[in-house]
Amino acid sequence: HLDSLPLGSTVDIKGPVGHIEYAGRGSFKLGQGKRRHAKRLAMIAGGTGITPIYQVIQAVLSDPSDETQMHLVYANRSEEGILLREELDGWARQHPTRLKVWYVVSQCGRDDWDYSVGHVTEEVLRGNIPEGSTPETLALVCGPPAMLELAVLPNLVKLGYDVKDSCLQF
Repeated sequence: HLDSLPLGSTVDIKGPVGHIEYAGRGSFKLGQGKRRHAKRLAMIAGGTGITPIYQVIQAVLSDPSDETQMHLVYANRSEEGILLREELDGWARQHPTRLKVWYVVSQCGRDDWDYSVGHVTEEVLRGNIPEGSTPETLALVCGPPAMLELAVLPNLVKLGYDVKDSCLQF
């Protein structure tokens, strides 16, 4: 861990990695000159995996003529671990037809929590992202590998997503 290194230590840092770029108005540039376009984005993030998703949301909302609809399911261990919550909630209030946000926490000590407790399940996704059976819908996912492999990708398949063609993993 960085906090245990002596002052003056050298560390190697890698990144950014990946070849996904939001080009605006629902268009994505992928590696090797490929492009994808979508009118609706199903965004699923876990923990710090919100970072690239947040950047796409920011880019979409910064262009008033971008009509891309975004549906975010954001999973964390606890409510306190939700990064960028004020910004996400503010954007969802300002742009209710363009951004919907749903939180999932593993643990919750509140009785008045309005969102999901547990894991990213088929039921959670079905209630909060668009069906994936149309070519105009694209899933963007980023999070811990176990969450993606055991929960997100299998449940996207159940919702009609072709995870090889209509799902971009950051």
